[in-house]
Amino acid sequence: MSWDDPEIQALSLRHLRRLSKDAKRPTHFTVKRWPHGLPCGGSGTLYDQVSDRPPIYLAGDRFSDWPSMSGALESGQCTRESLANAIRAAQSPPV
Repeated sequence: MSWDDPEIQALSLRHLRRLSKDAKRPTHFTVKRWPHGLPCGGSGTLYDQVSDRPPIYLAGDRFSDWPSMSGALESGQCTRESLANAIRAAQSPPV
């Protein structure tokens, strides 16, 4: 990736601000680069929900059995289903 750190920070904050007003003034921001990073996988779950309000999920090939494009797609699809179910449940009238 040829973006510099301020470009990555600006893009990240732009997207996070859509989710939460708390992202307007982050207390800390760093970009970690792994020039010789190796993929890893096998977490045992296809995504991780790290927040309910706002709903924030972590997904991608890291969460599949083997890091690959196929694993990233599977992780994203499961995340989408979980988020859609949560939205439907929140919109349903109480029983």
